[in-house]
This record gives sequence, C-alpha cells and structure tokens, in this order.
Amino acid sequence: MPWSLRASTKTVGLQTPVLQFTKRDGISLGDLLGSCSVLGDTGSGKSTSAIYQIVSSLACKSCGLLLTSVKPDDANKMARFVGMSGRSDIHRFRLGVDAFNPLAHAQRTDRDQPGHLERIVELAMTPLRLQQQMGSTDPFFMYKAEYLIRACIILLDTTGMTLSFELLHRAITTLPEDPADACDPAWQSRSPVFDAIEKLDAQQGEMLASPAVDRDVLRAIAVCLEELPAMPDRTRGSVIATATSAWGPLLHGEVGRCVNTDHNTWTPELIARDHGITI
Repeated sequence: MPWSLRASTKTVGLQTPVLQFTKRDGISLGDLLGSCSVLGDTGSGKSTSAIYQIVSSLACKSCGLLLTSVKPDDANKMARFVGMSGRSDIHRFRLGVDAFNPLAHAQRTDRDQPGHLERIVELAMTPLRLQQQMGSTDPFFMYKAEYLIRACIILLDTTGMTLSFELLHRAITTLPEDPADACDPAWQSRSPVFDAIEKLDAQQGEMLASPAVDRDVLRAIAVCLEELPAMPDRTRGSVIATATSAWGPLLHGEVGRCVNTDHNTWTPELIARDHGITI
C-alpha cells in the first residue's frame, strides 16, 4: 500500500490502515491495540517488508510510538526509517545516558486521583506477575508479597521518600525477623521503614490528620513490624523472596542506575501526550 512519507496531521480512526496486503487483508490502527506477530525465517524480510513499513506508516500519521529493539543495529535502522517520514521528534533512549524511574513517576503523577496507590502497587508487582507466568508461584505467597509491598509503599510514599525498586527491595529485606528487633538500634539504623516511621512520629499532627490515612498507615506499620516478624522463619523467608526476587535485574548495572534514579530524562508523556517517538 503506498503512503506519503510526509507526516500527516489529519485525524485518523481505528480502521485506518497502516499496512495493506490486498483490498480485504491488512493491518489497521485498531489491530495494533492488541497484538500483532510477524513470523518468518532469518533473513525472510520480517523487518524490511513488514515491521519497518508499519512503523513508517504510523510515523506518517503523527502517532506517538515506542519502538524497542535488542539489537543496536536494528535501532539505528528504525531511526533512519522513521526519519524518512519527516519526523524530528525522535528520542533515542540509551542506557547509561537516559533514566526513567517508573515508580517515582507514578508517585508524582495524579496524586489526588482515585486509585493512585493501586497504580504504584501494580507497577511494583509487574515483575512478579511476569515471573509468575513463567513458573509456578504459590498464590498464598503472591498474596502475602503484594500485601507486604503495599504496606511498604504506603509508609515510604506517605513520608515523601522517592520510590524505586532499590528502595523497596532494601525496605523489605531489612524488615525485622522478630517483633523485638524493632527496638534494636542496629536494625533501626539500616531500615528505610524505620526512617519512615520516625518521620511519621515527627510530623504526626500533619501526616495523620485524615482518619483514612491513619488507618492505612497504622495497618502498614503492623504488617511490617508485627505480622511479618511473627511468621515462621520459612514462611517469612518465602514471602520476602517472592516479593523481591523478580526485581533482581532492576537493581544492578546500567539497568539499575536507569530505573532507580531520582531524576527522569524521559517520561511516557513524550509519547502519550506529545505524540513523539522513542526508540
């Protein structure tokens, strides 16, 4: 299907074709809202005959795009191909240069909107759910892990700490193993949860003014300092492992530095709001 290589500003609908094979068979914008898999042998032209053409067609329609590639050479080809459409709003996201902390971004976005906390919890749970799809995680431990993650997020977020996978991992893995440990200065000195509780104590009149917030915070403290330490050692260890093991790849190296930053150089609004292209 021929198309113009000049970016269009016309409004397009879900039935707008992005790649037409015959008069009756093709791929529309609506199709791309689900899943589209291009299959073929190595060198069969999956990229040049389909993927790049779809990308170029979308770029010409002034759509926002997020293009991912495991091969730097493919990313370079995509950038050149998209550039042929006349688009100049192309951002090359590079590890070691760019940074995006999804938890901190969600924490700072739409704080007054319903479901704000649930969105942060769901982001933190996404690696766990992906890991669960690839193996057999006991539903009991998944439930307890989510319950624990939610409690830590409530305490850290309520006291204004910048959320990250690294901070959540440290908060959970340093929780007391016995209820009496909460009074131990050695534990207190290394625990982000204790830091949060100290801030709550210092700002109690302001931070706990709302009865709803008060209940959530007090419940979160009980989960971290009473319920988890009171579990049998093996059960507690399994809950903590379930909550934190899937975050491993997000804690170290260039990926760790990218997603645990305090300062984002890229946000999803560049695509969703500004209709830009990120590769």
